[in-house]
Amino acid sequence: MNAFKSPEGRDEIGKACRKLYSECPIPAESRFLDTVEFGKTHVLTAGKPESPPLLLLHGTSVNAASWFSYFPDLAKDFHIFALDIPGQPGLSGESRPRLADGSMSRWLETVKAELGLEKFHLCGMSMGSWISLDYGLKHPDSILGMCVLAPGGLAQFRISFFLKSFLPSLQGNSGILKMNRLVHGKVPVLPEFDSFAILISRHFRPLAERIPIFPDKAVKGINFPLLYIGGIEDPLLNTRKSAGRLRRLLPDAQIRELDGIAHVILDESPAIRAFLTGIPGNSTQSSTNSQSTSTSAVGPATE
Repeated sequence: MNAFKSPEGRDEIGKACRKLYSECPIPAESRFLDTVEFGKTHVLTAGKPESPPLLLLHGTSVNAASWFSYFPDLAKDFHIFALDIPGQPGLSGESRPRLADGSMSRWLETVKAELGLEKFHLCGMSMGSWISLDYGLKHPDSILGMCVLAPGGLAQFRISFFLKSFLPSLQGNSGILKMNRLVHGKVPVLPEFDSFAILISRHFRPLAERIPIFPDKAVKGINFPLLYIGGIEDPLLNTRKSAGRLRRLLPDAQIRELDGIAHVILDESPAIRAFLTGIPGNSTQSSTNSQSTSTSAVGPATE
């Protein structure tokens, strides 16, 4: 399914993405990978190439800029690859792979090959966390360590969220901003992200596929280091239920339940950095494949 309502809308979102990426808080490289059946995949790369590789996956209806608050801290110890997931409002291919049929794991395996990686750390937000877990279950030998923020797949979405968001969904731009506040909770929303959310609502088709729930047997089989982070006030997901299920099925997982935090989690880079750097074998070096199709430098707007 094409994620955009029109070619003009796709181009307008693309223009806004490029502006967002030009304001990356640290110097980064903008690249496109040839991911075959999934079209081109856009990736922002930062940090030292000799550092361990860390792939970052954003949530639905956003893009790689979701990780900007994490870039400065994580780039100290990792070679960062922040991906635009296909079928989302970034710069990657506009056709949306399905979750339930394993397409996202095939896409990430293709990304791995294009980047020339053998093993890597993987972090996801929301839907990106689900993709991370699904990939890790299918390709555990590729994962050095994984962090999942507000992950889907461990508990059903709250019906109350859809009830709370129904009326705002009918209120145009003001309703979009209300839903933005609901998802962010106490986390401040920058004006540029409010503007981007309105642009997305105008030109982008949100994900309609239900996020599959991982069965107990699959969760019990996770054999790589895992850090779970969730906000107690998350209006979409029941963090206590998800964390409780992990404690029961995967006692070795590290779990952080954050009081006063909703679905958007922006200040956990110290915890992620400490967790990943503490994993044995973290000195594994990354390599990149020269077959990527194009590169260009992006960085802070002040440079």
